[in-house]
Amino acid sequence: MRVLLMTLIGAAGLMSATPPAYAQTVADKTDARCVIALTFAGRDPKDAPKAQQGIFYFLGKMEGRGATSRLEGLMLSESKTLNTGPLVQAELTRCGEELTRRATALGAMFQRLQATRPAQPAGAAPQPKSAVNPS
Repeated sequence: MRVLLMTLIGAAGLMSATPPAYAQTVADKTDARCVIALTFAGRDPKDAPKAQQGIFYFLGKMEGRGATSRLEGLMLSESKTLNTGPLVQAELTRCGEELTRRATALGAMFQRLQATRPAQPAGAAPQPKSAVNPS
């Protein structure tokens, strides 16, 4: 009986130390703000494709942290604070800088990989055309 009581007390202590399921990290909040700002930017048809790519990038980051289960609450709380044009523009600038850094790093990695790729042997299948930029 004493062991059962100690186990229950220990479990209760662990449960109280665990953050609630709805806890929002700074990273979750900033990524949610990017999704909101990019959604606003995507209203302009000329910006819609790039805004959508950015939205998926930030949603992917959130998915990697397990934050998508809290997405609705995050979006609701952050949309209340992202309520003026200058705030949205500031977020677009911040988020755009992150997207540019990541795209630049990815491009550099692909260049390094391309440089280290062995020459294609004679008679090998041709390289597939890019689905992103078919030529």
